[in-house]
Amino acid sequence: MKKFFIFVVILVLAGTGFYFAKKYYDNEYLPQKTLDENIEKQKKLYQAIKPDIPHKDNIPNVTDSQPSEQMTTQPYTAENTIIENITENYDILADAKLVTNDIVGWISIDGTEIDFPVVQSQDNSFYLWRGVDGEENGIGTPFLDYRCDPCFSEYNWIIYGHNIENFQMFGRLQDFMQEDYFNSHKTGTLIADNTIYNVNFFAYLSEKSTSPIYNTVFITLQDRIDYAELILRLARFKRNISAEELSQKRLVLLSTCNFEFEESRGILAGYID
Repeated sequence: MKKFFIFVVILVLAGTGFYFAKKYYDNEYLPQKTLDENIEKQKKLYQAIKPDIPHKDNIPNVTDSQPSEQMTTQPYTAENTIIENITENYDILADAKLVTNDIVGWISIDGTEIDFPVVQSQDNSFYLWRGVDGEENGIGTPFLDYRCDPCFSEYNWIIYGHNIENFQMFGRLQDFMQEDYFNSHKTGTLIADNTIYNVNFFAYLSEKSTSPIYNTVFITLQDRIDYAELILRLARFKRNISAEELSQKRLVLLSTCNFEFEESRGILAGYID
């Protein structure tokens, strides 16, 4: 009887151990392993398709652009690294477009790990859980709001990205919650519409996902001024620039979860100079 009891206890302990081991494997080990594999896969893919930003002297047939009536940019100079209207003879994102036709740009922030392709689909859901190659992937791909013009001809671009474990993807935007970091990381680069732009980051905000900050429709000059005033009023940190000045520029907003409160989003706002 005693041996039978010991045998039963051993079976119970073995079964309990197996149960918890299986639970750990399914809920902890396997998801983490999949996440790590997805991150590594996307990193290799990004490295393979990342554009080489050419020096101005190596770009063929760079033509002068005619700025729109509402917004202006300046051609490339030693002080202002904007290359306007690179002709179809030189497609900066050619390698990325071999992977997906949804590629619309590339965003990077100087001195950070943020250096990613930007895609766009017909909604704001498709690339939440898909890699740049369109395959299911838990880290997603930074994507442009489907309401924004992929040719970057309108007032505002909004780019979304996940904030995942170890601050991967857009997770490093959380660093801008610290004023010293915000003050020491002011610039970045955006490639869009076959053009290389300097981005100057002027504000950091923490807002709900339903905030009017996520507006993309601006019909009049006053609409743009009101929107710029809203950003500056809500900003946790901001630079010395007026809403009137911002209304004459094009804006780029990077958005991710920042976990400060329910449905909170960290938003880094920049402008094209």
